[in-house]
Amino acid sequence: MKRIFSFIIKQLTTFVIIMLLLFVGNLIMSIWEKTDVEDVDEKITAIEEGISNAANSVEEWQTQLDDYKEELEDVNKKISEIKDSWAAAIYEWWYDDELVDLEKQQKKLTEKADYAKERIEYYGGQLEHYESRKETIASEAVDEGRSAFEKYALMALWIIIGGWIALLLIRLLMYYGIAPLVESFKPVCVMPDADGDISFEGVAEIKSDRKVSMAIGGVSLELPFAEDEEVVTHQNYLQSSTKEDNKRTVLFLSPRFYLTSIASGLTWMMRCRTEREKSVLTLSPPSGIVNEIGIIEVLEGTSFVCKARSIVGVVRKKGENVEIRRKWKFGMHNWITFQFRYLIFKGPCKLIVKGSRGIKVEKGGTGRMINRSRMLGFSANMQYSNTRCETFIGYLTGTDDLFNDLFHKPDNETQGYFMYEEIPSMENRSVFTRGLEGFFDAILKVFGI
Repeated sequence: MKRIFSFIIKQLTTFVIIMLLLFVGNLIMSIWEKTDVEDVDEKITAIEEGISNAANSVEEWQTQLDDYKEELEDVNKKISEIKDSWAAAIYEWWYDDELVDLEKQQKKLTEKADYAKERIEYYGGQLEHYESRKETIASEAVDEGRSAFEKYALMALWIIIGGWIALLLIRLLMYYGIAPLVESFKPVCVMPDADGDISFEGVAEIKSDRKVSMAIGGVSLELPFAEDEEVVTHQNYLQSSTKEDNKRTVLFLSPRFYLTSIASGLTWMMRCRTEREKSVLTLSPPSGIVNEIGIIEVLEGTSFVCKARSIVGVVRKKGENVEIRRKWKFGMHNWITFQFRYLIFKGPCKLIVKGSRGIKVEKGGTGRMINRSRMLGFSANMQYSNTRCETFIGYLTGTDDLFNDLFHKPDNETQGYFMYEEIPSMENRSVFTRGLEGFFDAILKVFGI
């Protein structure tokens, strides 16, 4: 249920992001050319000016109409007074000219009043027209916004559906077409003639086949070393030590591979020596129980490939650097995994390694597959290849990578082992960190770091 809920949340988030991108893209294009918003604003501004002018005109003509009505009332009053007076009845001829003038004035005022009424009706109609047009344009803008929202939502939905269809087709091709072809390629072997035997806690259980895998190390590690040995490790992994032991800082784990040391963080490390017959350092990961540390012993004449990112430190002969070699391979499986360079640690030495939630070691050549994102190291004489993951659904949903690592029996008679962490380190990172660090991890993987 949790996976379904997480899937729905991711799809909704993708849907919203696509809609926002479409909206921003359309907005940028509108700004680049000419925005509809500006057109609507210009139209509404023009209509508001027309409304204002029409309202002013109605007010002016109403004022004139009131004046005309007052003047007309005065004229009508004068005419009535003349006609109703006793003098007009006796001397009617005396008022003829004045009555004619008043009647002419009455006629003109009546015409002006009628014209003013027409103007008021005209501008009143314009006022209603502009207000109606303003409401229409605003309504059209809202409708366009709604239709744009519906359009973006539909486009986002089709993009998501198209993406899933494309993903399904691509993954079908990769799983049933490309992966079987890759499995037929010749396995990669870094050093075919090397001795791959190593020693670690519980190695006898693995050699006798009583156990398939063996967990090594833990949250803390008690590391004994003799007076003819020295320990080089990260300072922040040191939990406790003996005061009399001689400690100093060394710049790189290996001066010869200083760039690799810088890229993998193997710099400014602590070197510890003792003058006693035996001493013990207690090491523990600074990140608590997320990481665990363990130790494997690369025996005399043995070669072990190990990723530099998994190295915490080494136990080596006093005054001597660990012998590290590099090997480049460009087989087909290298192009699939995008790893071309391998760091090979030559014995005798002890490697202090770290892994997310624990470290396990298994014997090679048993036909067991392991997720390659968990792989930390393997014996240099081992032949390994990419093999298709167990189920298509696991690959489709992203639970599994397309390819797992498969280690074959060495061509020589010596035994080989491979080492891996129990949980891929990338799963412990946030979405942003996983994407950012994943990019750099892909680059560093090319160089076996």
